[in-house]
Amino acid sequence: MDTVGTQKKILYIAKSNSTYRNLAMEEYFIDYIERETQQNNSVIALFLWQSDNTIVIGKHQNAQRECNLEFVRQNNLKIARRKTGGGAVFHDSGNLNFSIIASKNLYNQENNFLMIIKALKKLGLNAVLSGRNDILIDNKASSYASVGQSRCACIAIKLALGNNNCKHLLSSFAMLFIFYISQSLT
Repeated sequence: MDTVGTQKKILYIAKSNSTYRNLAMEEYFIDYIERETQQNNSVIALFLWQSDNTIVIGKHQNAQRECNLEFVRQNNLKIARRKTGGGAVFHDSGNLNFSIIASKNLYNQENNFLMIIKALKKLGLNAVLSGRNDILIDNKASSYASVGQSRCACIAIKLALGNNNCKHLLSSFAMLFIFYISQSLT
């Protein structure tokens, strides 16, 4: 953790592929940043993680309506519920999931997406922002974002990169992202 005055930057790369554990870590960061914000500190965190095969549903969704439960059982899939809203998405090892959680005074959704696009382009990927919350790579939908806000703001993005690219890009993406976050805080 790097502290600059009352601004803190956190990078956390999960070691676990458990969707349940990683969603719990995301919630921990939200709670931590809310507590820090109450003490007049500003915090921005980047949490990078991958998941085993799991269907992740939004907080208002009904798993029985959204998922073919027989298919889920037959294929040994898991179902998890995230704290934010939005639709059902499938997580697997070909996805890089990242959560940007920040005190509201540091959070800017448009800038966050632009930082992600810049980092992906720096890694040689043809990425563009499309619509409200979508990132396209080579003109194909590659992301899904869910946004939640309380006393801090959170955007959780599932970026589909394919199994061959994901592990290679994880550390590179983390370093580039921290560079862009550092620039935005100074």
